[in-house]
Amino acid sequence: MIMVGVARKRATCAEYVAIANDSDIKYEYVAGEVIAIAGGTVEHGRLIGRTAALIDRALEGRPCIVLPSDMRVRIRAADRSTYPDLHVICGQPERAPDDDHAIVNPTVVVKVLSDSTAGVDRTVRSRFLDQPGPLARSGSLPTVACSWRRPMPLPMVR
Repeated sequence: MIMVGVARKRATCAEYVAIANDSDIKYEYVAGEVIAIAGGTVEHGRLIGRTAALIDRALEGRPCIVLPSDMRVRIRAADRSTYPDLHVICGQPERAPDDDHAIVNPTVVVKVLSDSTAGVDRTVRSRFLDQPGPLARSGSLPTVACSWRRPMPLPMVR
């Protein structure tokens, strides 16, 4: 098993894919930097589960699937691979050509905010998700941010 000795390491995307695919630890890839991801809390997991159930129910009968954070999202325009808490794909999932464990066409991304990551999630991470290109059909990818202290209502899907 490949292990990264520190929480951050420089690597190519191909090296990152090899590290991520052969590790029990989750890593994100940001423009040449491999970053270890911390685990969540009970509250975080509970909100993700409830949100997934609500979205799944709202999309019933539509050609959409709700995926948990086990599936990576590759954002080529930002040179980033990340694990959103949830994401929705409507239509056929498209895999990244350089990473068969990553998809490139989420329709909606859900990120649960916590006190420790809310600032980064609202600024740095949202810039990476708001990239034009294959991720977004109309210039920006809908992102639903949920905070377990103050939940934001989910948009209604029609």
